[in-house]
Amino acid sequence: LVSQRWPEGHLPRRVIVAALWVGTAALAYWLVLPALVRWLLGAPLAWRVLATIGLTTLVGIPLGIPFPSLLRLAAPYRQRVALLWALNGAFSVLGSTLAVVLSMIWGFGWALATGAGLYLLLVVLVWRSMEVFP
Repeated sequence: LVSQRWPEGHLPRRVIVAALWVGTAALAYWLVLPALVRWLLGAPLAWRVLATIGLTTLVGIPLGIPFPSLLRLAAPYRQRVALLWALNGAFSVLGSTLAVVLSMIWGFGWALATGAGLYLLLVVLVWRSMEVFP
């Protein structure tokens, strides 16, 4: 909904900003969340609900920006749109499975850090594509 209102020329930079936000927030969550959760366990229910909504919203909105934005950029090329949908489906399954495996082996923090790293990799990929496809 948010990214559909932006001009196409701004989309690559906004994808970079959204991915940076998600990657940085995930790294911050990795560092801060354990202490925050311990503190919230003793807090009233209303505080816990508000914290959950706030923490989810901080990453939830930017998480919804890259895929629809890249779909808009690929719209003139039908094969690229199909490829993006296929990659989205494949990596959704792979990502959720990998997150469970990583969290079981090394803990949730490392699964979160891996996700943050992948979003920061997205920044590099979009940045590089801006140089190749101005």
